[in-house]
Amino acid sequence: MCCGDSFGYGSSGAQANDALNVARCMKNTDDLQAKTYFCNGQWKTAGPGANAAVEINMGGDDSTFQNMLQLNHARQYSELLKVCSAQIQSAPEWLTPRLFCGLAYLGTGDKINAKAMLAEFDSRTGPAYGADACKQMSDFLHAQLR
Repeated sequence: MCCGDSFGYGSSGAQANDALNVARCMKNTDDLQAKTYFCNGQWKTAGPGANAAVEINMGGDDSTFQNMLQLNHARQYSELLKVCSAQIQSAPEWLTPRLFCGLAYLGTGDKINAKAMLAEFDSRTGPAYGADACKQMSDFLHAQLR
């Protein structure tokens, strides 16, 4: 039994099972909502919801983006590599850390890894990353890594 099925309320045991099924359905609809990240770390999800045909949620914050930006401006490339690498591991669908890692690798003289990060970003990017900051970083890396 799942979303859209009728639930019977004949006994307290049946009610408990129905509540578990509703919770499973809600989790399953959350799994179907695709998370789209923006350049600054904000995200949105859109997909079927428990209470609506399509549910849109927004979230995230830009504190990690701002931290990586400050580390890059301060030319603290080893620390930037730690932060952006951790972000790639924890939120692989957020592509911006690949740009910051590319900048950090370029700053340390490692053009091979900088090109690899830029290639990975380019292969997966879309309109959500057309914002000024990501476009500027991408354009800069492309110009430097020709």
